[in-house]
Amino acid sequence: MKTPLPPEELTDGLYTEVESDGRLKFILARRKKPVGHVTLPASEAGHVAASALGGAYEAFDQAASGLVPAGERQVTYPFVRISGLGLGPCPIEGHACLVIRVGAAEVGFAFPRKKLKEFAQWMASQEVPD
Repeated sequence: MKTPLPPEELTDGLYTEVESDGRLKFILARRKKPVGHVTLPASEAGHVAASALGGAYEAFDQAASGLVPAGERQVTYPFVRISGLGLGPCPIEGHACLVIRVGAAEVGFAFPRKKLKEFAQWMASQEVPD
């Protein structure tokens, strides 16, 4: 299967293609050309997302310490549609993972249990539009 070119708006970054067997091909683009790829089961997409977000967290941490320049804020934000939301265990004491499911991939975000309870109470008090 031939590696597709990146989307028109992407110069450098990561994009995906679903293969005929249901696996995902993660493709790295540099200067609007594919330069490398790895193919994984769709359920592993959460690990790729967690690695990227973990790297962003480390970069933020190092910028806060003055070790690297701070990143710029974006004008618009990337988004995905989620297919599920739940809670899961967390290795950090006093925290729980807010688990977000996107298709076959799941990513857990650690939140203090108290904050999750406040958020749940706030959500329960909101009116649901028709």
